[in-house]
Amino acid sequence: MNHKIFFIIIFFIILILFIIEIFIYSNKNQINVIDSYFAKNTIDTNSSNNVELPKVIRNRENVKIEVLNNTITKDSAEILITDNNETPYYWESRFRVQKKINNNLEAWEDLQFLEEEPLFDDILYNKLDENNQLKFKIEYGKYYGALNNGTYRIMKSVYDYSTNKFIDFFSNEFEIK
Repeated sequence: MNHKIFFIIIFFIILILFIIEIFIYSNKNQINVIDSYFAKNTIDTNSSNNVELPKVIRNRENVKIEVLNNTITKDSAEILITDNNETPYYWESRFRVQKKINNNLEAWEDLQFLEEEPLFDDILYNKLDENNQLKFKIEYGKYYGALNNGTYRIMKSVYDYSTNKFIDFFSNEFEIK
């Protein structure tokens, strides 16, 4: 009886190791790429063939970020991103707040975070509604404290995979009174 149990245990251990090896081997040489086209495909990094990725053409003029006036408080506001590109950008929760300096038309300064490196989630959003829009609640009070009276704007950056560069987008100006 003891030999029978021993062989059953050994069999299951070998079976589990075999399943783990299959899983590791099947995922070993593949990477997932984050863009709407690339997310559906896998690229074999060991391939000697050069893989040419399709160009995704986006125009920053097709994007608008608007602070919704009826949502503005000293601690938060909602923004509405309209992205009319054929392939929209992926938006993350990360943002910056800038304050206008002395009502100068071109002078803006980044506010300093309360903590040196605030944590934002790394979720990427690109689920636009039927109007090509995406709404975010920006809780700047968590990261900067309550805003003083003044003129502000929200800055959001996206990484453009087609150009391998970050692009900054700015909202309309809003007032804290």
